[in-house]
Amino acid sequence: MKKMSDLQRDIQEDVLCRIPMTSLRPVRSTCKKWNTLSICDLFANKHLAHQVKVAEEAKDPLMVMMMDYRVHLVRLNLYNTNNDDDVVKREAKLIGLDQIDVCEIFHSDGLLLCIPKDHSRLVAWNPYWGQPRWIEHTHDYHKMGQ
Repeated sequence: MKKMSDLQRDIQEDVLCRIPMTSLRPVRSTCKKWNTLSICDLFANKHLAHQVKVAEEAKDPLMVMMMDYRVHLVRLNLYNTNNDDDVVKREAKLIGLDQIDVCEIFHSDGLLLCIPKDHSRLVAWNPYWGQPRWIEHTHDYHKMGQ
């Protein structure tokens, strides 16, 4: 019997593309090949395209919401047929942002730039990999919008 890691790369990609984005992190730690595959830009684009297709078919889009100065990755169930199901389901949180108040979010090429209320530093977040990168100010600046 063949192992998953013995399969051709395109078959591995097809299988791994079916894993929800929020479950991909534990899968990546299972095997070095899968981790390498999951950080490949081509696979990331293929995985995101598949997840978009699944969300469109299920009619429950994945969105970024800011509530009470906190950033959340949520799935919206707009066609809720059961009253016991939540319309908004939290999928992930931005690691490290539960310690600061975020006042603005900008989106570009799949990345989110979050600006705290005190404008002390910035954080760029990649929702696909769940990785935040804190950006410290290197010199004097004028606060945005002031």
